[in-house]
Amino acid sequence: MQKKTEAIVVEAERAHCRLLAEALDEEGRNLIRKYWGIEPAEGLERSFEASSLCWTILVDGRTAGMFGCSGGEDGTGYAWMTTAPDIKKVRLRLIRQGRQYIDRMLQRHGALVCYAHVENRPLLAWLQWSGFRVEGREGDFLKCVLSPSLPVENDEAKEGGASCVCRR
Repeated sequence: MQKKTEAIVVEAERAHCRLLAEALDEEGRNLIRKYWGIEPAEGLERSFEASSLCWTILVDGRTAGMFGCSGGEDGTGYAWMTTAPDIKKVRLRLIRQGRQYIDRMLQRHGALVCYAHVENRPLLAWLQWSGFRVEGREGDFLKCVLSPSLPVENDEAKEGGASCVCRR
């Protein structure tokens, strides 16, 4: 009988940045190098340091993702998420539980913005389920926004009709 995959979300620690950077696949590392212009561990450490809220996703005890939110001077929060291949084992659980973390971000910030790479499926799924809407595209990135004034229709998101989805 196969053992059930364990997934927990914990408050992030600096050490998780290096562990996640090591767990990323080559494509993930190359995306960070290309778009951030720095090595993955440094990019994750910068995101960790800038974030007022930050969590780590552990899958079977291994760092499989990090996400959080940094704040802009106008009160807007900037949500982010970086995941390793192990996240695929728990993707649906993460998406379903993700709204509680989004709500905590919204309590701290009046609105949330996330720039999601069009091929970052775990992030786009999380944003879609959480009620984000696309407000534009900048190159390979979708500008996804969530504001308390925007209706959150999770039933629509479950059906794949929410607009924070990359369709080619």
